[in-house]
Parts: sequence; structure tokens; C-alpha cells
Amino acid sequence: MVEPQSIHKQVKVVFNRPNRPLILNGDNEKLRRSLLNLFSNAVKYTPTAGSVTITLTQQKQTCLLTIADTGYGIPAKDIDLIFSPYHRVEENKQYASGTGLGLSIVKYLIEEHGGTIKVESEVGVGSIFTISLPLLDETTQIENYTIDVASVASSATTDQPDTPASSPHPPQAESPAPKQTRIDVPQTASRS
Repeated sequence: MVEPQSIHKQVKVVFNRPNRPLILNGDNEKLRRSLLNLFSNAVKYTPTAGSVTITLTQQKQTCLLTIADTGYGIPAKDIDLIFSPYHRVEENKQYASGTGLGLSIVKYLIEEHGGTIKVESEVGVGSIFTISLPLLDETTQIENYTIDVASVASSATTDQPDTPASSPHPPQAESPAPKQTRIDVPQTASRS
């Protein structure tokens, strides 16, 4: 689980969000897994007493989600390769094990939702991953299961799946149509 790892390493976790929910077409589980992977990486590659900040903002009809850490950083030579399958940053292998598939899967899932993901990083300073996802027009009627992404982000940071207790709506069977996902992160919560 990521939360015990962040507590054990004394990594401070901060959430920042807008005052209103942001709605998009999406699959709750795929978005949760994407956020979990990014958050988990941020914690794994951040030294003891560092910090991870998750920020959600809106720019016109786009949701921007950033996960910024004060970690080891990614060398410039690896930036263009970081989303390639099986690529791992050689200098950071000592901090965590892995297959090098996580970020390529995250990129695929974000692009499947019509979004983009990019990274900025500086060795010794940290990394900022930015996800951009298209929002639904406010006049679009929501017909499917609406998911509060406070629970998506929260479950991603604790590695726990959404449960009926954490969602105001009952779960529904998987359907081929995309679900409407409400992007919402807890109001400037902080853990250390």
C-alpha cells in the first residue's frame, strides 16, 4: 500500500482542488489505477521527509491534474523515453524495483480517455507529471454512474478500491459505454 510507505518514509502528501467538481467521461477504475501508479512512483522515488503534491485545476474545458514530488528526478536523457514500455531510469533503479511498464500503461489509459500526460523533471529537485483530460460541457446530462474523484484520488493514495461506503452511488455492472467521472480531490488536505 502506498499510504503506509508514505508514512514510513515521512513523505508529506498535499491535495489541492478547485471549489467545484469537474466532470468528464471516463472509467473510474482505469483513472484510479493511473493515479495510483503516478502517486506510488512519486512516493517511491522521493527521499525521506520529502513531499508529494497533487493539484487539480481547470483551464477552459480541460482538467489538469499534477503530481509533483521532491524526489530524485529524471535525467534529461530519459525524459523522452520515460513512457516507453520496459524503460527504467538507470540511476533510480536502486530506489525501487519494477518492470518499466507502469508509465507506458498510464500514458495509454490517459490517451484512451482523450487526454495527454507529460513530465518535467530535474535531477535532485523532483518531477512534475501533468495529466490533461477533456471535461464534459456543463449542459451535458449525466446518465451513467457518477464517481466522486475525491474517492478516486483518495483510493489511489491509499491503494484501496472504491467501496459503497465511500461512494454516494451503488456500483453498477461494467458496460461498454464510458462512465461519467467526477474529478474532485479533497480540499487542501495534508498528511505527513
